[in-house]
Amino acid sequence: MAMASKVKPWRDAATLILTAHIGRTSTAASQVTPLKSPTSTNHPGSADLVVDKGYIKKAMTPENDLNHRKTIKPLSFDYNTLLLTRNVRRNTFFAGSHVFPGGAIDKADFSAAWMDLFGQAGFQHPADFGQMVSLHKERPPILKNQPTDSPVPTDVAFRICAIRETFEESGVLLLRSIKDCHPDLDNATQTNVPYGAVFDQMAESELKSWRDAVHQNASEFIRLCHNYKALPDIWSLAEWSNWLTPSDNKKRFDTMFYICSLENIPVTKHDEKETTHSEWMLPIDSLTKYCNEELYLPPPQIYELQRLCHFGQQGALHKFASDRAFLGIQRFLPVRMNSRDGLLSLLPGDDLYPENPALHHLKPEEILSTEHTMEEMAQSSQRFHRYAFRTVTDYNLTCNIELPYKHIGPKDIFEEGTVNSKL
Repeated sequence: MAMASKVKPWRDAATLILTAHIGRTSTAASQVTPLKSPTSTNHPGSADLVVDKGYIKKAMTPENDLNHRKTIKPLSFDYNTLLLTRNVRRNTFFAGSHVFPGGAIDKADFSAAWMDLFGQAGFQHPADFGQMVSLHKERPPILKNQPTDSPVPTDVAFRICAIRETFEESGVLLLRSIKDCHPDLDNATQTNVPYGAVFDQMAESELKSWRDAVHQNASEFIRLCHNYKALPDIWSLAEWSNWLTPSDNKKRFDTMFYICSLENIPVTKHDEKETTHSEWMLPIDSLTKYCNEELYLPPPQIYELQRLCHFGQQGALHKFASDRAFLGIQRFLPVRMNSRDGLLSLLPGDDLYPENPALHHLKPEEILSTEHTMEEMAQSSQRFHRYAFRTVTDYNLTCNIELPYKHIGPKDIFEEGTVNSKL
């Protein structure tokens, strides 16, 4: 797969946020208490906060050991989200963490064989896919480069990747019969992103066989679709966000996040290869467990789950995602700043965010740092779009700016008075 740009210090990837209606409204509220790490013998201003294989680690000090409790707001939902546990033995990137299904782009996702298959439904040219590939709004860099040797539009290939990886890791297969797909099913309007079509016409043994085959060779996903006369349900995936791993991490991914709504929770099973556990949870439950140190969430998952917390009803979330599906998205490249008592992770629009953040890998001495505390840095700011980590799970996420393309920021999930809202 020949790309039209120079080699990048990261891999391209796609992730899928799956939500499924649960037929009832559930409410969760919980007291959370950050567990205390061993007291550090280092001076609070020393570089004892590091990122190791994707994890934020911080030795507690008397200065940042707040010994406080935070209360999560009682939020109700009528849907769950799917999270998978990454295999510690098979992954070096966020190993052991709970993530949305997804993975790296494979050359098979851009295979010309896909256009042969889509052609059976009448999709002969990129324009046949409608706004999905002809969007004239600002595009993140990840979607601007079209491989010079592939006829598959980049927007289509990334959706294929997200669907393929979701199938490999969870067994959830999103396919539509070729006979039901036509160029007029192309999201021609901003409110026409359908609910996901789950393909459930396989016996368990057959499903496992195909999952193993696709895991070994991504090209097998084309053969699977051809065998069942079906196409990846790219139409149900709405653009949601784009995250580039911070430049101080050695292993990095530029990841497109899509979101898809399902009418019911499908049969789901982790693959015992890349993932070791799968669970459908209320968005607020996963965040509560994270704060209680019952599971680990990478920062993008924290942000996206808190963004979902604005929507208690799946119907409202689906409409929002559909309405803004073709408005464009902004790439988020978090920029780390070490402070006296923790770590700030800055996002675009924040007063402290650099005008031209570094894209190359940063050496430790190149990482931003300050002798001020996070609260002192907050007092000198007006526009906030940042994480403030005291420890791995003792954090606050603040966004008081209007995001571009009519997107919405993360919801404040902590009760007022139980956390410093200025951090």
